[in-house]
Amino acid sequence: SLGEGSGLLVEKVEASSPGAQAGVRRGDVILEVNGSKVSTPEQAARAVFGFRVGDAIDMVLIRGGKTQTMKLRLAELPKGT
Repeated sequence: SLGEGSGLLVEKVEASSPGAQAGVRRGDVILEVNGSKVSTPEQAARAVFGFRVGDAIDMVLIRGGKTQTMKLRLAELPKGT
C-alpha cells in the first residue's frame, strides 16, 4: 500500500477522458500535477484550479516502478460526474 503523501493511485480511467487520451492507466500512481505533489483527489483538483478546458498540464506518475512525465489536455467533465 502507498504511504501518506506518496501519490494518488489511479483506480479507474474513463474511456474517453483526458486521462485516457494522455495514456493514463489503471494502477498508475500520480505523484505531481503541474508541479504540485498530490496524494488525494482534492489536491489534484486544486492543482488544476484556474486552468481552462483545452489547457495542457504536466503530470508525473509512476508506472511499473518507473517515473514518467506526460502532458494532459484538460476537458470538460461529462454531465453526471
